[in-house]
Amino acid sequence: MRTKRIVTIIAISLALIVVYRLAQLIQRKRAEKNLVVKETVIPVRLATVKNGTMEFLVNFVGEVRGLNEANIYPKAPGKLIKKVVDEGAAVKAGQIIALLDRDEPAMEYKEVEVTAPISGVFTGYLFDLGARIDSQDSLGSVADTSIIKVVANIPERDINLIKKNDLAKVKVDSYPGREFTGTVDMVKARIDPNTRTAEVNIKIDNKEGKFKTGMFAKGRIIEKSYQGILIPIEAVLKEQDSSIVYVSDGKAAAKRHVVTGLIQNNEIEITAGLKVGEQIVIVGQDNLRDGVKVEVEQ
Repeated sequence: MRTKRIVTIIAISLALIVVYRLAQLIQRKRAEKNLVVKETVIPVRLATVKNGTMEFLVNFVGEVRGLNEANIYPKAPGKLIKKVVDEGAAVKAGQIIALLDRDEPAMEYKEVEVTAPISGVFTGYLFDLGARIDSQDSLGSVADTSIIKVVANIPERDINLIKKNDLAKVKVDSYPGREFTGTVDMVKARIDPNTRTAEVNIKIDNKEGKFKTGMFAKGRIIEKSYQGILIPIEAVLKEQDSSIVYVSDGKAAAKRHVVTGLIQNNEIEITAGLKVGEQIVIVGQDNLRDGVKVEVEQ
């Protein structure tokens, strides 16, 4: 009797387990049937692959000077008693710039006239009234600014890249957003042993009078230029030892391995892997994988 009761209990337990498992299976099947799978869609922004100009260049900073400049020296020493012309004034060769008082005993008094050695713009006085100036002291200088030069000191490592008549693009703070075109006029052969730089002069037409002597200038000397494929640098991702971008037709993203070249401003050259006119992802690419659906944001 006892054995029969145990068998009955075991049979009932197994039946309950089967019923429970069956209920779980039915519930799961119903859940799978009613489940709507929503595929992830990544919002992205696209850019078009384009051709652009790549430049081998040397950046520089420098100072604006007149292409022709001459220091002003008195013919005799004396005390500065009168400043005849103002700083920045246009002067002619031989025009009086200042007067000196010789004021020496046993000599007939006569003012010393200090004159401009060339025509141009007077850059300013280096002495105050009352100062004694010797004949070897420069009172100031005159610069012909119809054509100016930007004097830049180029590092030794770059100097061999630059040659006379290379194209240069120059900016000055007085005209933000504007770029002026010039050419390399002179490359000094001597390297300064202290700074390890060589002087380069960049000549620019200044008929508009935009440039003033003493201005700070910056720019680039273009050693060589050519056409290449350019894309925004943020589009390129690193994957192990290679570079990838995501190409899109506006519906899905496709991973593409590319070969990169020079970086210029915020763009990078692509030497293999892309064609002009293709659309690449520039926002949202960090969340992508090959084949994922995308939604293009404007």
